[in-house]
Amino acid sequence: MRSSNKAWEHLGELAEEDAVHVLTRLFTMYEEQEQRHPNDEATALMARL
Repeated sequence: MRSSNKAWEHLGELAEEDAVHVLTRLFTMYEEQEQRHPNDEATALMARL
């Protein structure tokens, strides 16, 4: 995906239950990344959100 706008556009086209699944999976992936690399700036950003 080339831009975050396109990502949100595609997410908006999903059925509600599919969108929930995608967002849950993304959150899980960020949590796993944070556990593997606790001092990484990108994962720290997610923690602040």
